[in-house]
Formats: sequence, C-alpha cells, structure tokens
Amino acid sequence: QDFTIEFNTFLTEDINISLYSIDGKILETRLEKIHGTNLTINNLSYLPSGTYLVLCKTKKQTYTFKVFKK
Repeated sequence: QDFTIEFNTFLTEDINISLYSIDGKILETRLEKIHGTNLTINNLSYLPSGTYLVLCKTKKQTYTFKVFKK
C-alpha cells in the first residue's frame, strides 16, 4: 500500500521522510525527491492496519501528517 501526501506549497528538493507508529516508535526513514505538491510513499504493504505519523523534513521546514492504513 502507498500513502500520498499533499503539501500546501510547491517543493523541488530532497525530503527526509520518517515513519512512526502512533506510540512513537520509528519504523522507517528514507530520502525522497519531490517536485510538486504531492509525495507518494511506496512499498508500505508490510505495515499492519492502523494509524501512523509521517514526519517530512525539508531544508527550511518540517511537516507532520497523520495517516491511516485500512
């Protein structure tokens, strides 16, 4: 399963992605390139259903998203 995150601004840069369980355990980190307002995080089929936090860090800003997997 994939997650697609929508940013409120156009980004063209590398972005550090950290995926956390709802209880704060870090599950995965990766570096992605973004060009636009949407970022799709692929290859998350190993995760069980639940709520996760995604922390996205650019050079200038940090974004936090809550995502739900069915």
